[in-house]
Amino acid sequence: MNKQNTTAIILNPAARDWKAKKNWPFIEKTLRQHNINFEKFDTVADNKETVETVSQITEQGYGRIVAVGGDGTQNLIINGIMKADLAPEQRPEYALFPCGTANDIGGSFDIRMPKFSKKEIVECIQTLTRGTLYNLDLGLINNQTYFADSFGIGFDASVLEHRNRTRKERMIFRQGKQSYAPSIVNELAGNYTRPKAELIIGGKKTKTKIFNLVINNVQIYAGRFILHPDIRANDGLLDLNNYRNNQAYLSEMGTQGIEGILELIDPTKLTKKAVRMAIENSRHYQAKTIDISLSKPTTTQVDGEEYEIGDEFKVECVKHALKLVINYER
Repeated sequence: MNKQNTTAIILNPAARDWKAKKNWPFIEKTLRQHNINFEKFDTVADNKETVETVSQITEQGYGRIVAVGGDGTQNLIINGIMKADLAPEQRPEYALFPCGTANDIGGSFDIRMPKFSKKEIVECIQTLTRGTLYNLDLGLINNQTYFADSFGIGFDASVLEHRNRTRKERMIFRQGKQSYAPSIVNELAGNYTRPKAELIIGGKKTKTKIFNLVINNVQIYAGRFILHPDIRANDGLLDLNNYRNNQAYLSEMGTQGIEGILELIDPTKLTKKAVRMAIENSRHYQAKTIDISLSKPTTTQVDGEEYEIGDEFKVECVKHALKLVINYER
């Protein structure tokens, strides 16, 4: 059955502590007010089942799929679309209502709905009716898992694992971005140890230690950080940033917090540029393919969710994999 003129809305009802489910009636009402023809589906707790269900939905021929949820939800739905039995030119347009904790993908394109305000909801729906299309690249890990945001190895992934394992036991710091704070302290206290790595980046080999390695597709990382100004999600390249020790990692992350103040003090932005050069402690690379061999199995994350513990990863860029609906031409 071809549903080219119908939009499939895929909702994660648990997103933002179940605010997605609570706000669905207003979202539904506003979609109808904008004359959007749609069918709505819910994700389920089993991630594998969600991916399979999205693949089946995609194969029904919907002209557009909209994901309502955070970066993790976007990851599941994107993997479902990409694993559907369709030729690339038959894939539906993809749109998102970002309402998770970090919302890196949505934030990178000025699409925001973290608080479910009526204004945010209306703006996201207006993007569907008058937006433009962007050729979105995707990353692919070991020829099996796609990502739109990032693939990370090391410290950040270890923090994520500790946070997910311990936050239900806490009296405070259980929700939102604050839930990461105790885990960051725990891992910095010495519970995380760096692996050695051999990287083959676009055919060139290098050896290094890894405190935190991030392969980015979109520009924003961890809700607010821009790890390198040259990151683009439509250039056919992935961007690798490797922080070899905690000093490199903390100096760069910490400095980004004061850059807004520096812009006010120095309108010419020379001060900001000088500070950025002084703390550019990561090693930045761009490539279509990246091979990673680690000295020991290490924790990883994909699009802000726990991924495999492993020691061999091949990451490649799938150029212009999806047509993403965004607010304006970029």
